[in-house]
Amino acid sequence: MGAAFDEEGLIAAVVRVRADKTDATVGQVHATLVSEGAEVTLAAVKKASSKAAKRSQSAPASADVPAPAAPAATSKKEAKAAKAAASMLQAAETHMMDMNRKLRLAIGEDEYALAMAAAAKVELGEKFITRVTERALEAKLTPSDSNAPRERVAADLATLEWMLLAEKYGTLTLPADARDSALAQIDRLKRVRESAAFHADRSWVEECFKLPEAEPTADEPAAPPSGIDYAQNSSVLSRESAGANVDRMLAKSGMLGKTIGGGFDDDID
Repeated sequence: MGAAFDEEGLIAAVVRVRADKTDATVGQVHATLVSEGAEVTLAAVKKASSKAAKRSQSAPASADVPAPAAPAATSKKEAKAAKAAASMLQAAETHMMDMNRKLRLAIGEDEYALAMAAAAKVELGEKFITRVTERALEAKLTPSDSNAPRERVAADLATLEWMLLAEKYGTLTLPADARDSALAQIDRLKRVRESAAFHADRSWVEECFKLPEAEPTADEPAAPPSGIDYAQNSSVLSRESAGANVDRMLAKSGMLGKTIGGGFDDDID
């Protein structure tokens, strides 16, 4: 059975194919995806191509991630290819930013705060790029985003594919091991995203992510800071024996109070 794409996944796939074949027509993109095993119609590819083109035209220029530098144009064809490459990279970056924004909303971050951060160009800074790329390569769920694993898949997949495109066009440099890790993780993420279990349950999570370490449960006894097990070292065996011992000690010292009738108060419970 071939791979099925949701809308965002198909847009990302179109961006990827056009990055390798900048002059490809919609029909050629469709043929490439079908040859890769995708179950997708020509009309859907045409729609995704249109959306990818619109995103690349409307996306703002990144403040800290420069667009790929076009070499000295020696022909109209090369100039056109360079422009298409810049457009595809910009579309991939816009998609990556959007998927990471959706992840942050899914785990409960405030939309207004995110909008203000984007307006201040914090989102486009070096710290943001470093954080999302390291997270995607590490493939480890945090306690917060473990509640939104599907959004994390979309964010990491968009980030890793953008990284490879950015390296291809010279705006990002990846160590060889990071490139290999990115390719392997992309394969895992696509495999689980296209599985039947992806929208049914969470059985697939461990196939592509390291889970957060489990915290001690409330049922586990808390040890004192000293580490001494007072229950084992104490001579008090039970509440009843403890009360009897105290009664005898008080009686021996004459500290049990006398009642008006001349007797003694009852023993301590």
